[in-house]
Amino acid sequence: MNEIEILEGNVFKDIINTFKNIFGTSKEEVNESVRNRLQDVLKVARDIGSDKSISNLEKNIDYVGKLKKKLVRGLLKYDIHMNSNDLCVNNIINFSLMKFDNKLFLHLLEKENIFVSTTTACCGKNKSVVLNEIYKDDIISKTCIRISLSHLNKMQEVNEFLKVFDKLYNKK
Repeated sequence: MNEIEILEGNVFKDIINTFKNIFGTSKEEVNESVRNRLQDVLKVARDIGSDKSISNLEKNIDYVGKLKKKLVRGLLKYDIHMNSNDLCVNNIINFSLMKFDNKLFLHLLEKENIFVSTTTACCGKNKSVVLNEIYKDDIISKTCIRISLSHLNKMQEVNEFLKVFDKLYNKK
């Protein structure tokens, strides 16, 4: 059994059926499209030497979970609103600063060579539409920060981020 056959298990049956229903294409056309995209993804993964990462997926997910847990625990010491929870994507942490301009804080972090984001796929330029719908709070939706983690991050980087965050947050 090759990688494509493994990846085309039950998960892709659902994707194929969804595409078929939305676009009115035949299962064979969708299946061929999905198969081609999977081959492209696997080729890129092999080209950049990531098949080791793919084969260690569970280990990597657990490791990123530990990084996230440490980061969240450290951030909860401050007057922030944690927007991420256990149901969110494992490698993303989203929180709102509440008392700070998020763009200013982002630039202060950049000066320390720490790079985060103030936007997400759900965000407009100045406010998160999704957070605004969930919380109905302009401050939460306008002051969010997004941190992305991967298995390539080190616990030392999380510790350094928390140290710098503390310094900047308490500078006022």
